[in-house]
Amino acid sequence: MLTGPQLIQLVKSNPDLNRSQLAKKAGYVRTTDEGKEQILVQRFYDALLTAQGMPIKKGKPGTGGKTAQYETTVHKSGILLVGKTYTAEAGFEPGDAFGIEVREDGIWLPLKERDVAARRQVSTQPEKVAVAA
Repeated sequence: MLTGPQLIQLVKSNPDLNRSQLAKKAGYVRTTDEGKEQILVQRFYDALLTAQGMPIKKGKPGTGGKTAQYETTVHKSGILLVGKTYTAEAGFEPGDAFGIEVREDGIWLPLKERDVAARRQVSTQPEKVAVAA
């Protein structure tokens, strides 16, 4: 990936290229796990600003990133997503299976495999995660 004066020179010498083409030509590309090419335009912009002497600090001031809001919404497609932050906090691991119980007060997801709890050396009570309806 080009940085500094080399990056500035590339941009100046290729005024006919768009931002994605410039980012790709500068080497701001990666291959995804699925084998697809992904152009890293934001990294390209950050490097270009830094090369011009204008680095911008990433993230919100005074924070280490997003904080969990402990709420979610149903998407237009009907999907209700519970993110990694919450599943990690609950100690769930890839492959853990849940039942789905629709109740008046919401949707309950009881952990189906009791051996998962034993494997983790936690309570043998089935864990439940409440999701607001």
